[in-house]
Amino acid sequence: MLPVSPTRCLTPNRNSDNSSAPSKGYSVDPRIGANVGNLSIVQQIGGGGMGAVYEAHHRHLDRRVAIKFLRNDGTISAEAASRFEREYRSLAQIDHPNVLRALDAGEWNGQRYVVTEMLHGLDLQRYVEQFGPVDPNKAMEWIRQAALGLHAAHQLGLIHRDVKPSNLFLSQNSTIKLIDFGIVRRSQPDAASTQDGQFLGTVDYLSPEQATAPNYVDAACDIYSLGCVWIFLLSGKPPFQDSHYPGFMPKLKGHMADLPPWLNSPEANRLPKPVRALLLSMIAKAPANRPSAAEEVALRIGEMAMMNKPSLDPKGYRAVALLAAAACVVSLMFAFVSLPSTSIQSKTTDPSPNSLLVSTQTEPESKSRTDTAPEETLPRGVQTVRSHVRSAKTKPHSSKSTWSGFPHSSLQESPE
Repeated sequence: MLPVSPTRCLTPNRNSDNSSAPSKGYSVDPRIGANVGNLSIVQQIGGGGMGAVYEAHHRHLDRRVAIKFLRNDGTISAEAASRFEREYRSLAQIDHPNVLRALDAGEWNGQRYVVTEMLHGLDLQRYVEQFGPVDPNKAMEWIRQAALGLHAAHQLGLIHRDVKPSNLFLSQNSTIKLIDFGIVRRSQPDAASTQDGQFLGTVDYLSPEQATAPNYVDAACDIYSLGCVWIFLLSGKPPFQDSHYPGFMPKLKGHMADLPPWLNSPEANRLPKPVRALLLSMIAKAPANRPSAAEEVALRIGEMAMMNKPSLDPKGYRAVALLAAAACVVSLMFAFVSLPSTSIQSKTTDPSPNSLLVSTQTEPESKSRTDTAPEETLPRGVQTVRSHVRSAKTKPHSSKSTWSGFPHSSLQESPE
């Protein structure tokens, strides 16, 4: 089970039976314990420059949800308020298991809020920080799910524009959720916002065209950013990390002209060729050279997982092989155990006329009576063989007597 995140919103960092007690690290908040429509606010679970997020209990539906309030202390600009509204309106349009679901929105005591489903888990930024680079198979599955969520948004004409690890949330049931649609379809930001990348997206995952024409990007923009996230999951570092690309402008130059250094590493060269080819196409500099849709990314990953399952999942393959070997051993043991009982049964049952050919020579009645007594206690097959031997000795010039139990051999006459 995944640990909960103490910093990412929509995830409670503790459970408390006292709804009036503030969460650790936050001052006393008058919202805690208040009723907002059908919601009773339980505790604060996150916060940032634009507002705060709380865990709430829906009294009528008896379920936990998250409620996010926009800050109303006079520090929020009209642009920030517009971004907040754009976020919950975008979420409300998308109904997909890989996108955070918006449940309600409104205004309470002059404060705008949005209600979403409650998520438990970690965003992918926190996951890699805590556990390091991700197994290639797991990373592929997470990228596939994220691509499906993006495709659902793209079909509605919504471009996320800020696809990055902290905006991909891994819930405790291993489902990836795309969150934070705050800069979807936004207008040209001011110079300050452009300089720090606040509204264009994070520079570590910024597509080249976002820097040159942010108002004219399409789905290919999100596909490029998702490819950068894939590199981050595999390597534990952004494609153009600070050690080689310090600052905004060097990173931007890397996105526009350079191949991410990690792709020349031994770890990257060990990736299966189809996986590497897809990753390279996703981060192509020209949008036209990338996959035509996020759905294509998801489908190609699904096909590779099905075709290369033994090589991509060696632990599962070895487990199946061990089970098959164990089944063979058990079968052989059962065969050896049952073999003696079968032989004894075949010796004690009457032989079939087709399996034993009795000698055609007729013994004298007196001789037969004399020999019968000691042989009555032996199995009939043994009696037949002994009678054959006696017949061969007493009548050396008679024809050969054959025992069909060995179809390719015969009892030879004994010369005297």
